[in-house]
Order: sequence, then structure tokens, then C-alpha cells
Amino acid sequence: MNTTLPLGQIQKLYSTPHWVCLGLFDGRVRHYLYVGRGASYEGLALGEGFPPAYLRVKDRFLEYLRAHIEGRRITEWVKDKKDRLLLLRYGVDERFIFFWRGPKLYFLHYFLKEGERKLFLSWRSSERVDLPSWEKLKTDEELFSYFDEIGRTEHAGEIFSKRIISEYLKEQESRRTEKGLSSTRKKFYLRKIERIEEDLKKVARWTEWREKAEAAPTYEERNNFYEKSKKWRQAEGLLKNRLTEAQKEKSLEEQKPKHLVTAEKTISPVFDKGDENKAALKTQKTDHEIEIFQSGKFKMAVGVSAAGNDYLRREWASKDDWWFHMEGERSAHLVIKTQNLSDITDELFEIIGSMIKDYSSSNFAEIPLIFAQVKNLKGIKGSKGAVTISKPRYRRILYRSDWKNKLSSLS
Repeated sequence: MNTTLPLGQIQKLYSTPHWVCLGLFDGRVRHYLYVGRGASYEGLALGEGFPPAYLRVKDRFLEYLRAHIEGRRITEWVKDKKDRLLLLRYGVDERFIFFWRGPKLYFLHYFLKEGERKLFLSWRSSERVDLPSWEKLKTDEELFSYFDEIGRTEHAGEIFSKRIISEYLKEQESRRTEKGLSSTRKKFYLRKIERIEEDLKKVARWTEWREKAEAAPTYEERNNFYEKSKKWRQAEGLLKNRLTEAQKEKSLEEQKPKHLVTAEKTISPVFDKGDENKAALKTQKTDHEIEIFQSGKFKMAVGVSAAGNDYLRREWASKDDWWFHMEGERSAHLVIKTQNLSDITDELFEIIGSMIKDYSSSNFAEIPLIFAQVKNLKGIKGSKGAVTISKPRYRRILYRSDWKNKLSSLS
């Protein structure tokens, strides 16, 4: 094996559209190893630093690598004698193999999970119990042989790429572009402000309820009208504050300087979800106007009506579960049964936002989410499905039409 490949702890992982960069520290020096994503960016290359911020991208492959090998110590590199396969060994004899075949990158992951050996094949997405940890481990050759089914041959190609990372970065610098407030974001702010102004016009009629109270013939009717007048007046104050905040937010976004981004399309390795995972998604429609989804350890539900949204919050959810809604829009409510926000990965955020969009009437490609724990929600009396939120959080995600496939693959 080529001795120039560094060993050490994988401290950080970043990705460009074409390379994944492993930041390795051997105890004295940090090394930057670039792994090609395929499509003419094949093999390995050594760089002098991490890729610049404008060139960094995130995708499922990077998230997988960060979840499984970031922070681990590489103890050995092994090159296959037959083809362009490279194995890295880490941890308790855990192994990760890259295979460049034609324009595509495949990978295999052999690792420990809850005391059992697991095997993950990217082209089959078949994660399964392989061997109890105390039994004989698979040899490197046994792991390499899994690639026979996708074309491993007696063709010992070069592992190192002919590309030079410094030249690649200069080339990408000339292709970068400036990005300011997008038309989608502008439309979002304008629509948000318009919605608040519409609601303000409605609640501004609180004076009518007061006049009706003053003219009511009975105490019960007067009290009822006064209560409505009081609630609508309070709502007016809240909405005025929201309008001021929305206008300020829009103004701040418009004043932000443009930032540099890459216009390059991200090359994805072969990362098939497989048919067996699609069957893992369980759905259930209930009499309470909610729809429940379960895949792996994740369980979530969507309200399909205002009454369903109320039931979702009051009965189905626990106080520490997380609740999601589309900010500034009339949308479905979604609750995911987890207490830890850290369980919700970037991919799961995209799934949640996409689910809410498909269960609502929005046509945004970029979805503005507002979310909070259920204990920080309070229903508004007399308004089905409406809530007030304390300690809200915000995030914007891009819509994924394939969210059901993505959800079915979660474990």
C-alpha cells in the first residue's frame, strides 16, 4: 500500500460537489485527504487545507460519513489487489471501503452497532446483522468480494487521482457566483406580511363586539360579547408585533450583502434505498383526522384538518415531543415523537418540511418551518387548530418530492 496515505483521527469532514475532504490529525500534523465522488473525480488526492466555505455542500453521503466515521481513528489503509477498491480500518476492526467503477462511486461499511456486526452495501442499502461481535470477523478479501456482483474485476487500477486539488480549487473559484435574496424568499416575506395584514383587518373588528355587548339585553350575552372583544383586541396587539417583526426581518434580509456560492451540481455516489426499505414505512389513518407514519425508530403524525391538528397536540403528542408548522402560512401541523432535537438530521428536517407542504396548499420550493416543543404551545379558545407559541425556532428547507422514499429508508 502506498505509504503516503496518512493515518490518524478524522477530526472534520467537509464536501464539495466533487470531493469529500477528510481532515486527519496524526498527533503532529493535520493532513487533508480528498476522496473523489465519481464522474471523473475518482480516487484520492492530497490537499493543503479544507475546501473554502463557498464550495462546501451537504448531502446524504456526507451526513452518513459524519455519523459513522468522523472522530474515529484510521489505523490502516488496504488496497485491493484486483480492482480500484480502498479499505480504511478504524475502531474495533471496523472497515469502510470505497470502490470507483467507471463514473460511479460505491461503498461498503462493516461496523459495530449495539454489540452486533452490521454490513451496509450502498448499492443495495441492505443493513443487516452479519456476525455477533465475539465470532470470527470477516477478512478483508471477504469484504472485497461483495463488490464482485457490481463488476469488480482483475483490473488493479491506480487509487490516486491525476487531478491536483490546488488546481481544482482555482478552477472552481473562477466559476463561483454571487447569491442574494432569492425571488422565492422575497415572495415568502411578501406573502407572510400580506397574511398578517389580512388577519389584522379581521381582528380590528373587536370594537363591533364591544358595541354588541353594550346593546345586549342580558348579562350572559353582554359577557359573551365582551370576552370576544377582549380576545380579538389582544390578538390585534400580537399581530401588530408580528407585522413589525416580519417587516424588519424582510428589510434585514434585503440589506444582507450577497455571498459567494458554487453553481456546480453535487455528484452523488451510488446510494440506493432498495425495495426492502420501502416496505419499512408504516402509515395509519385514524378516526381523529390525523395520519401516522413510522419508519425505523421515527414516529410522526400529521393533522389533516383543524380538528386533527388539535387532537395531534392535545392527545397524541407528549409534552416533550417536537411540533412543526409552516411559518406565516396556513398549513398542516406535524409532531415527531422525540425529545432530542439532535435526533432530527438535515435529511429528516427536509422530510418533515416536505410532508407539511404536501398536506397543505403551499406551492413554495423553499419551505419556512417554525417549530417548538409541544409544552410550549397553547391553543386559542374558539379557534380550531390555532396556537400561540413560546420559544419558537426557525429553519428553511428545500422541498423533496421523494420524501416518502427518504422516510422509508430511515433507521
